[in-house]
Amino acid sequence: MRRPVAERLLQIKRLDAWAFLSWCFATGRLVPDLELLTLKGKGTHFSLWSRLHPDDNTAVSRAATTFDWSAEWAQRVIGNAFPLLCMTRGVDLQSMTDADLDAVERAIATSTLLAPRTRRVLGSQHRCLRKLCYQLGVTDIPPVHPNRRERTPAQRAEGVPQPLIRPVIARYLTTIAATLRPATVTSRAEHLTLLTVWLSGKHPECRELTGLTRRHLEEFLAWDATRLSQGRRGRGQRISVTHHMHVVINLRSFFDDLTAWGWADRPAETVVHRADIPRPPAPLPRALPPQTDSALMKAVANLPDTAARAGITLLRGGGLRLGELLDLELDCL
Repeated sequence: MRRPVAERLLQIKRLDAWAFLSWCFATGRLVPDLELLTLKGKGTHFSLWSRLHPDDNTAVSRAATTFDWSAEWAQRVIGNAFPLLCMTRGVDLQSMTDADLDAVERAIATSTLLAPRTRRVLGSQHRCLRKLCYQLGVTDIPPVHPNRRERTPAQRAEGVPQPLIRPVIARYLTTIAATLRPATVTSRAEHLTLLTVWLSGKHPECRELTGLTRRHLEEFLAWDATRLSQGRRGRGQRISVTHHMHVVINLRSFFDDLTAWGWADRPAETVVHRADIPRPPAPLPRALPPQTDSALMKAVANLPDTAARAGITLLRGGGLRLGELLDLELDCL
């Protein structure tokens, strides 16, 4: 269970061992991690756990009837979020604690393998599970209202695994939050967390920013440029050049700011250069096939709107840009 998730999933598929592992997870003989269960997708692990714990499942289902949830959403919370927590923490309804709820919430928020949309869905289901646990008396802490989504810079830095780097990033996020947009702060926090999580796996000896070198960043940037996308549409494909460009820009801004502000917790050398920022793709427009072009111009000739007909004809015949066309005077012809 200590191997990378992708490697474990490949091995499980090759051995056709998921049914056996599901039984091990449901009976508590093995404790899986959240990313493995989530990225596996289809399987009987959740339903098997529910069948082996009918009393817990009944109690949670009864508590769910007190909320104005649709049947589909209630089933997702009861049939997915509840077994997910119990299996990944090795607990049942009677032994569950606030620490288990907090640990799963933290694992969802800090995962670098799950797509943002997946984290949002799992987070919503987990918040509803907290409501059920509060209703059943499992926890004495009232659930946070779903509309309260603000996170402090310190909370955004919780995903940084290095104890000596985490307060530096939290302080940095607090500083830039006074002048930058919230979306920019969120993006920078995600990319800094991505770097530190990668460091913890590849270079665990690097525990402070002062020990970071250009060699580390060269290796990270090469990995980031070819890593697989976490998005729903691009899953399994390499991330786009634009996404990689944003990662490099955010990291460069971070290290440049540390140097400009004279912070002691900064690398001894320049680790991200301007030349590291890739050029954004600039695809050339494709010409229309002759048949399509002929059909288009025939349709344009029959347009009742004189301005539209003349404008499209000028664009097609003169090779003008749209902005150049709009700048023309009415009596220019």
